[in-house]
Amino acid sequence: MAERFLHICTFKIISILHLTLYNGRREETNMVIINVKLLSGFVLDKSSLRPLKNDPTVKRVDLEEGHVIIYLDGLKQKETKMYSLAIEEDVPVRNLKPAVVKVYDYYQTSDEAVSEYSSPCAESDEVNEV
Repeated sequence: MAERFLHICTFKIISILHLTLYNGRREETNMVIINVKLLSGFVLDKSSLRPLKNDPTVKRVDLEEGHVIIYLDGLKQKETKMYSLAIEEDVPVRNLKPAVVKVYDYYQTSDEAVSEYSSPCAESDEVNEV
């Protein structure tokens, strides 16, 4: 069983691929915020911000304590967008909990979606060996 993740868990970098799809009532949203909380013990690989900052659909990217906040001009109905970030383990953490990604319309905050992600190597009782 332990060998199942051996090839993945030797690396200390995780790529977060985030797919966003608007399926609400309107044809298009207002400005959209994607708030990605970093996993405990992980730091952002700042070089992974370059493609985001060069993406014409991304208005700006802010870094706040433990979060990456991506601002989009808006999303069209049924249009899927994909964004990627890389995070790197800085400090091993026991009982690593999932982190939250929240997507919402800046002006209509009730239009929101929340999901979680975690390390593929997280162990419940041991130090995370990513």
